[in-house]
Amino acid sequence: MDKVSRYWHLMRLYSAGHSQAERLPHIHNWLLQTYGALLSQAEDGLPELQKALLQLWWSEANQADQALLSLRCFVSHHIRDACAHLARQFGEAYGFTTADLLVKVLDDHGQPLPLRPPEPLPPGDSSSASKPPYRPFTAKILDSYAPDLVAEGQPKDPSDTASENTLEKKKKKAALSTWCSRLTCNHPGLNQLLISKGLYRVSDWAILNDTSPAQMQRILRTYHLCSEYEVATATTLLEQYQAVYRRDRLNEREEENEKEDKKEGENKRSRRCQPPTPEQLAKINPKVSDEALLTQLSQLANQLRQYRIHIRGGTPAVGPSEPIDWEQVPAANPVPDEQDEFLQGYRQVLATELKNAIAQVIRTNVDRLSQKDPTKARAYIQGLHLFHCKGMAMGKLATHLGLNSQVQVNRLLELKRLRADVRHRLIAQIYPQVRRQALDYISADRLHAIDQTLEQLLAEDVGQIIEAAAAESQSPKRGIPKSLFARQLCRTIHQFMPNSE
Repeated sequence: MDKVSRYWHLMRLYSAGHSQAERLPHIHNWLLQTYGALLSQAEDGLPELQKALLQLWWSEANQADQALLSLRCFVSHHIRDACAHLARQFGEAYGFTTADLLVKVLDDHGQPLPLRPPEPLPPGDSSSASKPPYRPFTAKILDSYAPDLVAEGQPKDPSDTASENTLEKKKKKAALSTWCSRLTCNHPGLNQLLISKGLYRVSDWAILNDTSPAQMQRILRTYHLCSEYEVATATTLLEQYQAVYRRDRLNEREEENEKEDKKEGENKRSRRCQPPTPEQLAKINPKVSDEALLTQLSQLANQLRQYRIHIRGGTPAVGPSEPIDWEQVPAANPVPDEQDEFLQGYRQVLATELKNAIAQVIRTNVDRLSQKDPTKARAYIQGLHLFHCKGMAMGKLATHLGLNSQVQVNRLLELKRLRADVRHRLIAQIYPQVRRQALDYISADRLHAIDQTLEQLLAEDVGQIIEAAAAESQSPKRGIPKSLFARQLCRTIHQFMPNSE
């Protein structure tokens, strides 16, 4: 699924853990009406679209509820992507699938929600009448993200005592897609499921860093039944590690605080517990090789990891831990699946056939005009080029085309008829190709059953392309072509202009 469509398709969980994107037509239509110019820019307009939706939702102005639902759609896709990433990375080794994870986090059905999360219950109030309405995880992610994105000039929540700090820090806030992945991977229910499978996603170095020698001694004695010699050896190793590693970590944090202009990604990377450097290993124990010392540290961390999994209700894996980046945040890239593959193929067919349909209609019109007056055919091509590709206003075209009035320009170009003819040809050309594509994913019987629905969906999609082109042509501030129709026309029309620039 292309990135733009994620703002009006909600990922929903159905029976047996099956997830599917549900199109929300009212949100799509609202986005076209409200942010049509941004949508026409495809992926180039997404940052501004997301910013506008966040600001509208947080302002609680009219239509803020639709902005919230559109953002929930966007977030739902990144929740699914994060779960799929975890399943690809660890699922085979620990025995879980994407569906197992989605059950814990994909709980949004598109129901109307209050714009703000409910106030917490007073201490001790557990009555059912006082319980706030359920808020899906998508909204909770946005609730935790939006307060740092209050735009300049927007009213801040008067109860926010840290509003000044919020505004100072908002530029350092993670991208919403990264924020979704991070919160999904740290969802309590999801983490508990992973723990039950024996997966504890904390690095060896973080475990060694935050375990005290006294805790380690108790774990080794009572859980692993180690000898006193083993306990003493491990204690020395942990104390040497922490003496070097903790000191360097504190120094790094102090340096970060002094460098406020650092990018967020760099800060995040340094805050995570990275493997010890060769210099650190030499300070921890100069008498042992780096490889041997890393092995000793990893073995000790694995013993502590097994205990943490055990006390959290999981089943520890037997054997040493593998050198995996446990803290890795999934990339915010879409996870390819059959639906994505089909839609990608469909978009390619749509773009190609739109270009062909435009060329066919222009060729037909040029041939018709050439039979009457070749100069009109040349003026027709020049007019389309100046209007769509150069952004020239309709009122200025007459003098460039050797015509006397805008009325004559309108009669020559017949833009409304041009779009209608392209629409008719495009639907006829893409329908058989999309049907053939669909047979790779569903049975012939199933395809026959949904034939009428498929044709309606294609007509609707093509109609939206034509509507976007019509809206762009009427805009008083046209510049470079932004709609898909205009961009394809400008790529096509040069074949009719052998003497063009």
